[in-house]
Amino acid sequence: MEYEYIQTGDIIIGGVMAAHLSTQDIIYPNDRMMRLVCTCFSREHSKYFLDFRYAIEQTNKDPTRLPNLTLGYHIYDSCGDPRKAVRSVLQILSGTREPVPNYSCVGKRNIAGFIGDLTSETTVPIAQILTLYGYSQISYGATDPSLCDRRTFPYFFRTVQSDETNYLALGKLLKYFGWTWVGFITSDDISGEREDETLRKYLSKETICVEFTVKINRDLSDQVHLSRDSKIIQNSTTGVVIIGGTVSLIFVRKLIELTVALTKKTFILSSVWGANHYVLIFTKQTFNGSLSIQPLYPYYLTAPEDFRYLVNLHPFKYPNDTMLEDIWLMCFGCLAQTQAKNDYYKQVIVMSNCTGAERYTNIGYFQYFTFSPRVHLAVGMMSLAIDRMEVSLHHYLKDIIYYTRDGKATAFDEYGDYVTNYGIYNNIITSALVLRYNFIGKFTPWGPPEQLMNINPDRIIWKTNRTKIPRSQCSDNCLPGFRKAAKTGTKACCYDCVPCSDGEISHGTDSETCIRCPDMEWPNEQKDQCIPKIEQFLSYTNDVISVVLSSISVLFFLITLLILGVFISYWDTPI
Repeated sequence: MEYEYIQTGDIIIGGVMAAHLSTQDIIYPNDRMMRLVCTCFSREHSKYFLDFRYAIEQTNKDPTRLPNLTLGYHIYDSCGDPRKAVRSVLQILSGTREPVPNYSCVGKRNIAGFIGDLTSETTVPIAQILTLYGYSQISYGATDPSLCDRRTFPYFFRTVQSDETNYLALGKLLKYFGWTWVGFITSDDISGEREDETLRKYLSKETICVEFTVKINRDLSDQVHLSRDSKIIQNSTTGVVIIGGTVSLIFVRKLIELTVALTKKTFILSSVWGANHYVLIFTKQTFNGSLSIQPLYPYYLTAPEDFRYLVNLHPFKYPNDTMLEDIWLMCFGCLAQTQAKNDYYKQVIVMSNCTGAERYTNIGYFQYFTFSPRVHLAVGMMSLAIDRMEVSLHHYLKDIIYYTRDGKATAFDEYGDYVTNYGIYNNIITSALVLRYNFIGKFTPWGPPEQLMNINPDRIIWKTNRTKIPRSQCSDNCLPGFRKAAKTGTKACCYDCVPCSDGEISHGTDSETCIRCPDMEWPNEQKDQCIPKIEQFLSYTNDVISVVLSSISVLFFLITLLILGVFISYWDTPI
């Protein structure tokens, strides 16, 4: 199955998107040929295909946008595989099932630009190809910082922010709760390697140390590495673990096998993981009570007209729309009109005749979790740039100010990123495996330092103790009156607490150094503040020591006078 979807139009927007999360190489029995088969269909991510279609439909109905022209699309499902993603781009450009690089085999097609993909793993090779051909691209999920390089990717934009901002927010979140000793679990690939480097850079700025890094590979049969990773996690002292890297079901399955080691660890999810509701409900023991950060958008697809669009979206009304047919088939298991398609899908899902009463709005994912406008916004901004385009599309995308239906202005920054706040959520998974996002605050990247993080911790239900903030420090806090003393052979976050020296104090917790008191002051008993010295005087009448000292002084004075008198009396006497 190619999962190719086409709607004709005067101008075409290409799309390389992911409704399936992975692929598998399978040898077909009839011809013994190896083929790439898409697996792990995601209802959540398939909604983005419908959002793409919705944005195109709205543009074509808008009389002020692209007058006398119609907008169409040519979309492929990348299935989360870079090989299929690259093939899909070349198929769209050449217009044929078998791609022919550098050629368009179906005449002039007026391809304006591309939307996609969801992950950095597939988006980066797409961007490399489209840069060569000069096509603009808007991703709706790739967060790789390398895509900010305008020399390498001058035509690339995205409706999310890079991992640089993502980990800036994570660092501030950890600092807010006093977590200075954390673990990091990421994917064993280029994306995971880059995230590990970026994460450490931003955490070090907040004086936060990484106790361990575990890299999850794609080999489910690799029990040696899994056993090693389990021991590393179990032997760790941190109570907080950050999850990052490439999202995949293999990654989640390995986390499930590490459940025992992760029981007492609280997860902090990067924006890529936090937005994947599909994978979070796989294991309640692992992700329940976790915290995640997600971009906040100026609008969401929750308006009445958005709901009506989904209610009325039925393949019976659009019998020639293969996109609707495929997504409907995968969501509801309905038999298709073609026997070949039924034979293919029966290998992965249970299929039956449907009643016709099924609706997308009856699907839980479509009701609660798929309101993000990432794709809708990308198509809207690209169509507006096409409408105003005179020379090159990417010049207009760089400077475009897009007004949402609520009148809010949005734009890309100088790096092609969509600038927005981050929402901070407490992820609660019920006994019925229903995921609920509990909004607890937000992070404003451009705000003043004291207003970057705004959180209400009382709303959080923690994994290990429902009301108590987990502890994640290498050493106990040094109280006032003490200072940090580095331990030899350990990381900067691990230290001893030593009392301040005589004449010195420390005011706050975890002081790096002690402060010497002024000359007329000395430390109090706790050595946390300087107090004035007490002036004491000796009494000439009441204190015994005063009488003794005075008597001795008078005695020596008299002896001195006696000696002086002797010298005077015998001044002329020869020696």
